[in-house]
Amino acid sequence: MIKWELTTHSWLNLELVTSPSNGIVKEVLIAEGQKVSEWAPMFEIENNNGLLQYISVGTRETIEKVNVENGSTVFPGTLLAQVKED
Repeated sequence: MIKWELTTHSWLNLELVTSPSNGIVKEVLIAEGQKVSEWAPMFEIENNNGLLQYISVGTRETIEKVNVENGSTVFPGTLLAQVKED
């Protein structure tokens, strides 16, 4: 298991959470409208080598939109979620 602690990218009034690697989303651990704690896991991605990666970010935020679902194929830079900082 690998834990990715990512920084977000700002766009307008949102923070964007993007995938750090290639893989398949095994589980979305968040929902739109949910408040997420700092460094709480948001996504579980299985990379091309079969390793599980947990994706989290270092701010407290409210999930504005989830852009992927379980089973989605992702690559570096794929938009996973849009969040608003609390």
